[in-house]
Amino acid sequence: RLGFVVDKDQQAKFQASIDHAGKRMREITMRGAALGTAFTAAFAKSTQEVNRFYNLTNQVGGSIRGLNNVASAVAKVGGNYDQAVSSIQAFANRLTFTPGMEQAIKNLTQIDLRDQNGQMREYSDILLDLRRRWETMEDAVAKNEAAMMGLDGIYADIMKRDFAGELAKTNRQQGELADLVDQSADSVH
Repeated sequence: RLGFVVDKDQQAKFQASIDHAGKRMREITMRGAALGTAFTAAFAKSTQEVNRFYNLTNQVGGSIRGLNNVASAVAKVGGNYDQAVSSIQAFANRLTFTPGMEQAIKNLTQIDLRDQNGQMREYSDILLDLRRRWETMEDAVAKNEAAMMGLDGIYADIMKRDFAGELAKTNRQQGELADLVDQSADSVH
């Protein structure tokens, strides 16, 4: 009606791309269901979840995979998935909106938040480094340090004895699945 001429070959290719994307999303959902991860349940709710995770990870500077793995590990040790996401977001907000915060954390903890290329490290790696540091400190001092960083909401969970093991297990379980989700979210956007 608008006067456009539709190229039938291009239309067929476009439809094939849509069909392929739908098939990949079903594969991701089925793999995730087999793993029984908290992330898959949240992800499978709707395509809005892709947008939510994509936007959230852009805000916090990590990947969907890293954010989800930390939150899933927190949930597996008895913590709250959403609280973990909120705490990481609070940490990221402090880094983003408090001038000099990143350098102050490095000076205080001797932990570099960026890799050799200047990119933000995965939150799982940063939290494990912080955990190792906090294990050597008095609990009250470590809690105050976590609060200064915005991580007080998940401090108790990441200090639980089995957190590091659950995080490693989650990283292994969700390897390919989470990579597919990262790629899909980037493609969609």
